[in-house]
Amino acid sequence: MSNNHLDNLVPSIEYFVNRKLTPSWKVEKSLIDFNDLTFVYSGKATYIVNDVEYTLKHGDFIYVPEGSVREAYTYENEPVQCYSINFNWLFPDNVDFPLQTKFNTGTFNDLMHLYKELENVWLEKKFGYVIKSRAIFMLILHKILEIKYYKKSQIVVDQRIQQIKNYILSNYNQNISIKTLSEMVNLNPVYLGALFKKYNNCSLKEYLNMIRINTSENLLCTGGYSVSEAAHLCGFNDIFYFSKQFKKQRGYPPSFVLKKQ
Repeated sequence: MSNNHLDNLVPSIEYFVNRKLTPSWKVEKSLIDFNDLTFVYSGKATYIVNDVEYTLKHGDFIYVPEGSVREAYTYENEPVQCYSINFNWLFPDNVDFPLQTKFNTGTFNDLMHLYKELENVWLEKKFGYVIKSRAIFMLILHKILEIKYYKKSQIVVDQRIQQIKNYILSNYNQNISIKTLSEMVNLNPVYLGALFKKYNNCSLKEYLNMIRINTSENLLCTGGYSVSEAAHLCGFNDIFYFSKQFKKQRGYPPSFVLKKQ
């Protein structure tokens, strides 16, 4: 499954609530015409989805897609507290959201922060709250996908690596050497290279080329630059090396972008 499969997924929140349930709470067995994403942050509950039983505790999610049969109940000595979102996809054709029915992201504070922000926006209902709520929910979905689908490590990124990336984003058109970057963060060049790859799954040179290529394609898409001009503005002095790297990353040469224009 390619990453592009997920690019056009846009959720529409129909119902959102921070549930603090009584011991007698239950959901009667029924067929749902929406998607249910519930995040348990305290207590214990059991969901039965399409006749399969799932017990949820602190930090667990349950994702019940549209068209499923579900029922649920909590426990007298551990009544559940959870955030529940019922939503639909605005463009539902062939939606295949890559999540298991029950899962645990292994994170808590970051997601709780997003859910609390969503709760605040949803309850205040200020001007534009629908758009803002959708944006926060999409951040929640993105974080979940990073962990469960993209398998991204949840190690907190070293601030020195973030400093390097910020510098590259602002100076990609300059002559950037690993020596310059290592001196900036007071690290040995070899160690910096290994540390950067640990957090980004690519070398510093590969990352720099990626930023330069992405930026050059944006320039070419405007139709106002030649291939050589775009290459030069993005820090490539060798047009042949630029074209080689562009095709390596994109699968087509930079001239193809101009032809599309």
